[in-house]
Amino acid sequence: FNNIIEAYEESGYRNDRSEEECREIRERLESERIFVRFEDLTGNVYEGEWKKFRTDGKGKMIFKNGDVYEGEWKGDKAEGKGKMVYRIGDVYEGNWKNNQREGKGKIIWKSGSVYEGDWTGDKIEGKGKMLFCQGHVYEGDWKDNVIEGKGKMIYSDGDVYEGEWK
Repeated sequence: FNNIIEAYEESGYRNDRSEEECREIRERLESERIFVRFEDLTGNVYEGEWKKFRTDGKGKMIFKNGDVYEGEWKGDKAEGKGKMVYRIGDVYEGNWKNNQREGKGKIIWKSGSVYEGDWTGDKIEGKGKMLFCQGHVYEGDWKDNVIEGKGKMIYSDGDVYEGEWK
């Protein structure tokens, strides 16, 4: 958090200021959104909006493992609209809640398969459409990352199955 100190200094904080001046600056930093860039203790690098000493607003996190998230943050968590580019080549863009994919979103896997639809608790769950890299297209219900419920599969050879899936 060395760069947090730089953000303090850029905002006017100095050790030679009076206690009253320091208190006023601290109150401002806790109530206003500022722009920061820092590296945390685990090696992740964040650049973006900061409020009450937490990631809050729009920002970008480059994780030590190579994943990159850019989007909305609230209280140090990905929250709202955002895009994650995973180091393995997959890309997710959509809604986030509490650092998990939640709501509507689209993922493009490195393999070429594409899913667009509902997410719950970081899993494909609800209604959605999947274009498989083999050319099959499924549209319908999902549960726990698996096709389950009513849906329609159009196979790459033109065959169609519509009905219940388990």
